[in-house]
Amino acid sequence: MSGVKGKSGRKRKPKAVLKLHGTFRADRHGGAEAVEAPTAIPTPPKLLRGIALAEWDRITTLLADNNCIAELDMATLTMYCVEWAKYVKANQRLAKVRTFLTSSTKGSKMPHPLLRVSNKAFANLMRLCSEFGFSPAARARLSIEAKAAGSDPLEQLLRNQMQRRANRPGGNSAG
Repeated sequence: MSGVKGKSGRKRKPKAVLKLHGTFRADRHGGAEAVEAPTAIPTPPKLLRGIALAEWDRITTLLADNNCIAELDMATLTMYCVEWAKYVKANQRLAKVRTFLTSSTKGSKMPHPLLRVSNKAFANLMRLCSEFGFSPAARARLSIEAKAAGSDPLEQLLRNQMQRRANRPGGNSAG
């Protein structure tokens, strides 16, 4: 094989990602474990305004609810929010123009420049979305269990005990 030892081939996936995908094997992926960052919503950067800041607030809340966000994610999330704002603004302006074609200086028809902005932002969004599992296809590759609304370990334990009593032969739910 050609290439530089340890530098060629596919990029290594973090162990957490391998575990989410269900492909982690200790015999293959042993060795030093990277320190996992604690779940925390990063402070939004000052450059985010309007649509981008609203998306930041929406998406960080959802990620925190699923323990999929850390302070380290600030840069990637910022890029996602900036691209989201570009995409929304370009499509809002295209809706006002009501055409995807425009005339060049020489009179020939060409795609509207906003269409290029929208398409580029969309492509960037799709790449960034896969990093966090924002699309159905990306989520399908992950095995994240959604938190049940109001799930409490004590409540779950009591519910399981009550269910076992009810399923016991000759048992009744009255106690």
